[in-house]
Amino acid sequence: MQNNIKDFQKNILQIKNLTKRFKLGKKKIVANNKVTTSFKAGELTAIIGHNGAGKSTLLNQIIGLTKPSEGKICLKGFDLSQDTYRARQMVSLMPQIHAPLTGVTLQQAIRAVFDIRGGRRSQLDMVDKLLHKLEITPYADIPCEKLSGGLQRLTLFAMSVVYPSEVLLFDEPTNDVDPVRRKIIWEYLRGLANEGHIVIIISHNLLEVENYADRYILMEKGKIVRQGIPHYYDEGESLCMVLTLFLNKYNIFEDIDRAMDFRFIDAESKIEIRLKEEEIQKMVNFAMKLHKQDKIVSYSLAPISLLSSYEEM
Repeated sequence: MQNNIKDFQKNILQIKNLTKRFKLGKKKIVANNKVTTSFKAGELTAIIGHNGAGKSTLLNQIIGLTKPSEGKICLKGFDLSQDTYRARQMVSLMPQIHAPLTGVTLQQAIRAVFDIRGGRRSQLDMVDKLLHKLEITPYADIPCEKLSGGLQRLTLFAMSVVYPSEVLLFDEPTNDVDPVRRKIIWEYLRGLANEGHIVIIISHNLLEVENYADRYILMEKGKIVRQGIPHYYDEGESLCMVLTLFLNKYNIFEDIDRAMDFRFIDAESKIEIRLKEEEIQKMVNFAMKLHKQDKIVSYSLAPISLLSSYEEM
């Protein structure tokens, strides 16, 4: 792993009044609205929020793919919003959607990025170590187009970190990845932060954010509405959760006990139910039953500490 970042405690990425406006037909869209925050080296920051909150636009502006309408992105005295060439040198991005990798094997794709970013032959063992760490060595010589969605996602992650930049951006890196390797990805990100990289990840998995992130930023309608330290539960502390039911065409209100603390979010076709610790197992079983009956599309369970932020928006 690259380790040439000196005095990383002083390395701060500053976002100042960042705004992005664009037109969609006759409609004017404000993707980001005067976003101001900072990201420290050595810190793993998670950006959360509903779809359309402006999260991906923020990452695309940091790396220089999207030019801001207003504002600055400052790192080491450079304004990356104006110097997109330097932004590409100092920042790397794992996007949520990636172009199909064809004509190369898993290992060749990762090795190509290693070479492009300046990796030396004496450092080639970094590629093999990364494959081993992500537990994808058995698939090294398989053409990428023949890999499962999860393995393609892991390949893209490996391409992003094989020779890491000072600033590392990840848009939903654990999507389609199996539970074992999801944990490996988060632990690898933790290691990169510890080495002095600025690590920023977009995630919809609030439980993973609770477990691994140092800080979270909650965005809504292009603005930062809250940021802070995720809550870690102490042993013996009562655990409160929110069960989210993503609705199908069926009316399930008659199945829900009206005495429960729940709310219906019509715009997103879902129901959120607040649960006390003693209710969790029963209600998870209830959700599984509804899913088997095809009355809901899916369900999720997450700590209430971050989800409660959504209610205040």
